Parts: sequence; structure tokens; C-alpha cells
Amino acid sequence: MLQPTDLDLMAYIESHQNIEFQSFHYVKMTDELNVDGCFNGYEFNIFMEWGGDISLTFNVDVPEPIYSELEKHIKAYSYIGNSKIKSALARFEQLAKCSS
Repeated sequence: MLQPTDLDLMAYIESHQNIEFQSFHYVKMTDELNVDGCFNGYEFNIFMEWGGDISLTFNVDVPEPIYSELEKHIKAYSYIGNSKIKSALARFEQLAKCSS
């Protein structure tokens, strides 16, 4: 099975109805990724570590069910379709412009 690109994965994550990205920074050449978002009222950060591992952290302690739901959603990646990915990429571009 092919692995999703970083941007495909971010588009999938944001497709969850309770997730909203607030800032987005991605540099393809260096695989630099840093995304701030909100899930059910809890702020979180997704960043790519050296070597390509993606990490999820919350800004405050969150109840285990909240963390588990978001983690489960991320691990359950499925292709969301080209049009939804293109729409997400346009939103990410706008967020990147606003947060720079």
C-alpha cells in the first residue's frame, strides 16, 4: 500500500468535523511541518520530527477520550478524494500566508 503524502494526511486529519487548523507551516524540500489546530475546544500541535515521524501534542492536559479519538482518527487514514484534498491545500495555503 502506498503511504499518503504529508499534505494528504493533513487534509485527511482536517476532514474530521471537529478539527480546525489555525496555522500551517510546511516546507517540502526539508519536510518541515508544523500545524496548530483545535479539536473539541482543545488546542493541539502536529509537527514532523527529523526522519519523518509525525508527533501530536496538546497545549494542556486533555481527557484520555479526547486524545484517543484524535489519535484514532489520525491512524485510520483513508483517501478523501482529489477535490477535498485540493480544497484543503487551498485552505492550508491561506493559513500559511496568515501565519507568516
